[in-house]
Amino acid sequence: HMPIEVERQITRWLSQLFEFPGTATGLFVTGTSMANLLGVLIASRRALGLDVRRNGVAAGHKHLVAYASAAAHGCIAQAMDLSGLGTAALRVIPLNDRHQIDLAELKTAIAQDRAAGLTPFVVVGTAGAVDTGAIDDLAALAAIARKEELWFHVDGAIGALAIMARDIAPRLAGIQHADSIALDFHKWGQVPYDAGFILVRDGA
Repeated sequence: HMPIEVERQITRWLSQLFEFPGTATGLFVTGTSMANLLGVLIASRRALGLDVRRNGVAAGHKHLVAYASAAAHGCIAQAMDLSGLGTAALRVIPLNDRHQIDLAELKTAIAQDRAAGLTPFVVVGTAGAVDTGAIDDLAALAAIARKEELWFHVDGAIGALAIMARDIAPRLAGIQHADSIALDFHKWGQVPYDAGFILVRDGA
């Protein structure tokens, strides 16, 4: 079926664009809100194990918590709701003077949650905030995620494809270390219909 081959080819192109391995996988969805939901679901499956698909979130012994900035799109909280983890499990981290997620506040929140017996599982970086266009320090977020063993998801609905613009691409440094990226082709991609996409580093 040709649409499947098109999707696979787009995945290969995006993998090259974001320096993901050839084993990465991707999927067209209705928009980045759906792609962000999938990012949260994949991250939670990694944290809870695949048995959660049969037994449900309530059967697990881990209380998962997620992190995103105060400028993150509302669909991140919605993803926590729809995934069954609850919006209260999303830690909304304050912004710095550049309208980016405050890294010191993030580290403090993670430490406090671990001390309380909770399980941090994902940090969401924003590549192009809706209100200001601000891009989080993605390289620093990737380093924190790696150290804390968190899934690093990037909501790039507005800004991810700006990596194709030579003057803006340096601001996206670190996005290549994401575990998953959500983006919209109907923004920078200029396609005339809704075309969201999720790219995941680990195809398995």
